[in-house]
Amino acid sequence: MAKTKYMVTSGFLGAGKTTLLRELVRLVSEGGRRVSLIDERGEAAGVWEGQPLFDVGPCTDVMTGAPKAEAAAMLIRAMTPQVLAMDEITTPADAEAARLAAGCGVKLLATAHAGSVRELAQR
Repeated sequence: MAKTKYMVTSGFLGAGKTTLLRELVRLVSEGGRRVSLIDERGEAAGVWEGQPLFDVGPCTDVMTGAPKAEAAAMLIRAMTPQVLAMDEITTPADAEAARLAAGCGVKLLATAHAGSVRELAQR
């Protein structure tokens, strides 16, 4: 992960993108890196009453219920993550948030719905 600035995993609905993201977040966090996970709908961490139900690692902060662009800005300023993870980039605002985060020197892990590289590029 030292040389890679970002990683986007794409696939069709139900392909396991969120599960893969969760496991990558956990592994990176267990390696001692500060991770912030933007989990807009609470799917990746399975948050209930403010606590993640899934293991996302000891060095992971999770933000739910906020749009990705707002959450990314808040997490980068307040939590100073080394890695920012976001599930399901779906809108131009989401893509812009990812781009801005990468421009801040934060490594990025993200997923997007796309059945092909062409579909991903159109997002």
